[in-house]
Amino acid sequence: MTGAPIDNPYAGPTDQLQHASPAAEGARVRALFTPRQLLACTLVGTLFAGVFALWLNYRALGQTGRARRALALGLLAAAAWFAVRLSLPRRIPGGLFEFVQDLQFYGFCNAVQGPEVFRRLGAGTPKISNASVFALCIGGWLLVGIAAAVAGLL
Repeated sequence: MTGAPIDNPYAGPTDQLQHASPAAEGARVRALFTPRQLLACTLVGTLFAGVFALWLNYRALGQTGRARRALALGLLAAAAWFAVRLSLPRRIPGGLFEFVQDLQFYGFCNAVQGPEVFRRLGAGTPKISNASVFALCIGGWLLVGIAAAVAGLL
């Protein structure tokens, strides 16, 4: 078996993952959120901020159909998650509940966008600044605060 290629189904991809096809001539290159920045949006901010960042990434990748679906379904899921969180008894620790949700969102984003985002970043596409991530987190908290005020919880 020496010298023969081994078919290993658990081996990582061997092609050039860091190279993406170049943007079309004159096309505007939009900055991307990394999966860790998406995690920061939900960990420091809210699920609403994470969904908005996911939507922006799909738009930057040129996948407008997926962007619309991600925004519509993501906002529905975030609103449902918010309603479930409000209906839980106070004895259930909220921090643990939120942390699990954040890790689930990170795993989802890393699976659906991670490889393409890393290919594009490797090809020279800029990433969103961390200050923009922080601003998006603040926006998410404002949205949750407004929703809680409307619901009469504040």
